[in-house]
Amino acid sequence: MGTMTAYLSGTNPIIEKELEFLESNPDLIHWSFKILRLQDDLGTSSDEIQRGDVPKSIQCYMHETGASEEVAREHIEDMMRQMWKKVNAYRADKDSPLSQNTVDFMLNLVRMSHFMYLRRDGHGAQNQETMDVASTWLFQPIPLEDNHMASTAPTADEFPECSFS
Repeated sequence: MGTMTAYLSGTNPIIEKELEFLESNPDLIHWSFKILRLQDDLGTSSDEIQRGDVPKSIQCYMHETGASEEVAREHIEDMMRQMWKKVNAYRADKDSPLSQNTVDFMLNLVRMSHFMYLRRDGHGAQNQETMDVASTWLFQPIPLEDNHMASTAPTADEFPECSFS
């Protein structure tokens, strides 16, 4: 549902072949949104459990295996790494029925979840750091010319052990 909404609201033209592929619920969508879900669990589960919410993947793994929370979190992170490998392999597949723009659009949603939940719950209980970064991205101009950039390049004198030639 999220992928279809994102695809249909994008600025690229809608291509029937891509739409049919997305409707077939391919593994790419499954892996991508599972990563998003697990990232959310890693960032929010402790706070949500304290608020009386239902158990998340971490608590389910702890219950099923008797593992500690730390071990369960490591397991979830490993699951996400394995899914990212699959997603990246798909992204590199030149025979994909999806355009690179569509794949990138979908993966940017997943990448966003890493940012939102990197330091706990950046969505439901916004912290100042998340708000500051989002505000900077949305409202601060990006300098097109920065005179300081040219003067900060390293020189051979500063790093004699490196070869700059």
